[in-house]
Amino acid sequence: MVLMQEYSTSGLAGKRNRTLHHLKGEAGFSLLEAVVSITITAVIAGVISRVLVSGVDTYQFVEARKQALQSSRSGIQRITRELRQITSSASLLVAQEDSIRFYKRNSELVTIAYGQQTIKLNGFPLVENVTSFEFRYFGNDKSELDAPVTNPSDIYQIKFELEVVRDGHTVTLFNEIRPRNF
Repeated sequence: MVLMQEYSTSGLAGKRNRTLHHLKGEAGFSLLEAVVSITITAVIAGVISRVLVSGVDTYQFVEARKQALQSSRSGIQRITRELRQITSSASLLVAQEDSIRFYKRNSELVTIAYGQQTIKLNGFPLVENVTSFEFRYFGNDKSELDAPVTNPSDIYQIKFELEVVRDGHTVTLFNEIRPRNF
């Protein structure tokens, strides 16, 4: 309730008339009501902002993981496609842990090599941000051959694994193939 004092002077000298009037029909907020409403609004805004920040963080995580996975998957598919085109076990020239060199069906020389966090196909970058890449070779009896393989014609199956890191997210993929012409 708000009171207002009104001073008025009448025609009588020095006499003051004091009248208190109530302001009717005018509503307002007390200081306590304003503080409580501001506090409740701040708590609700804090909860909403945490939900929004969590959503943005989740989106960024999924996007970084998706990019790393796409890069890895396309590299795995391309390496697999190239290895399947090896003419014969005799066309394998080099079989090391981090590289392989061979002739494809069309007599094209192919080199797949890993170095400086990049897998290269014939010297051109195929997959980047690679933290680990390895070829493993197996004989006809499925026993693992020591790399570098001294007699590449002994290779019957090739396994390879790559690990890519993108924005702190690691994706590891592997594949094993037996070239078509073996």
